Amino acid sequence: MKTRLITVISLVLPFILWGKLIPFSLAQDDYYLISQAAFNSVRQQVLSSLPNTNSIFFRPLGMQAYFYLAVRLFWITAWKYRIVAVLIHGINSILVYKISQKIIKSGAIFVWLMYLAAPWQFAAIGWIVNISYLSGAMFAFLSILSALEKRLYLPILFFTMGILTNELVAVVPLLMILLCIPRKRRLIIPIFMILGLYGLVRLKFPSASTGDYGFMIGSNVIQNIRWLLTWALGWPETYKDQFISFFNINKSFLSTFPGETFIFAVTSIVILEVVLITAQNIRRILFGISWFAVALSPVIFFTSHIYPHYAVIAVVGLYLIIADALSQSSRKLTAVFIILWIMQFVAGLKINLVTHWWPRHALEAGNLISKITNNHPFLPGDKRLFLETCNSVQTKLVLSGDNAVKLIYNDPDAKLNLNCNPQL
Repeated sequence: MKTRLITVISLVLPFILWGKLIPFSLAQDDYYLISQAAFNSVRQQVLSSLPNTNSIFFRPLGMQAYFYLAVRLFWITAWKYRIVAVLIHGINSILVYKISQKIIKSGAIFVWLMYLAAPWQFAAIGWIVNISYLSGAMFAFLSILSALEKRLYLPILFFTMGILTNELVAVVPLLMILLCIPRKRRLIIPIFMILGLYGLVRLKFPSASTGDYGFMIGSNVIQNIRWLLTWALGWPETYKDQFISFFNINKSFLSTFPGETFIFAVTSIVILEVVLITAQNIRRILFGISWFAVALSPVIFFTSHIYPHYAVIAVVGLYLIIADALSQSSRKLTAVFIILWIMQFVAGLKINLVTHWWPRHALEAGNLISKITNNHPFLPGDKRLFLETCNSVQTKLVLSGDNAVKLIYNDPDAKLNLNCNPQL
């Protein structure tokens, strides 16, 4: 009965929690990926999933297949894409709850709550191009759960689907080893073989790794761990740009959001207190830390390009530690934590909507699209569209060059020309 209730809540509550994100317009890479999927043939779409040295972004076959199908169902109706994202997030919350039930004796409900209502999910749910982090995590959790339920073929199938969707899923066999999965050899050997084959393909078709996507072992690792841990505890992504030093926050930002910052700080202190005072199972703590570290291993060495949704699988390990400690705490302390976590989500959503670059760019893109369609109700014969703007760099960024107008007018040859008239 409890699991059924959790399932129903998980499929309904996310639409309430994240409902404000659904109406936003497409922006930036959304237009690029959807345009590519809309005008590519099946063969072109498959080939575009192979890594290449002309791009620092690698988008596996599963991600390309999703957009190829989705654009034919939703075209450029952004809210439909986000409904899918919110639904997958709800499914992930259910899977996390079921996995947690099999790992800790009590407290799975806390893991579920923290995963369901965490501000760090903002860009994963809102920015459509990040769907692979949600769907990849879904396949990873399905693989782990079916392995814990002593299935043989389903874990392999879900892992294969996952690794073809998002490369973070590569950590699944290591997580299975941590979990001491029954019939481990019969299950993990085939999964490692699939992972090895995938690795050979990646080596044969390498993608570029430059700039912020480069790898290095140095202070960047400490900084990455710091921020992924901070985000996992519920702090919004925006704070990364507001810390002048380790504990010193930009005073202007702090004066704008004093109450919200106080909530985040108090929640983190309560969590730290609960874990330090209550948590006694050293093996459980080491297991949670190991899960967190293993799941972050594909991204932890990035030089600076680090985002909260990279922890979409990793946070489960951290939440297991917190939940195990909460299950041994007093009811009063547990109630305080639940209230603080919910308040933290509300505060985080507010800050993200105001300060995060993604909603700003989505609003800007929507306004620009309205101007373009008002000036050009139909695509001209020469397929050239004109827009008066003196901020050409930002316009090209939010509209992804010509990709937005290609989709609006359903023509791969549509071109957007920008003119600057300072007198207007």
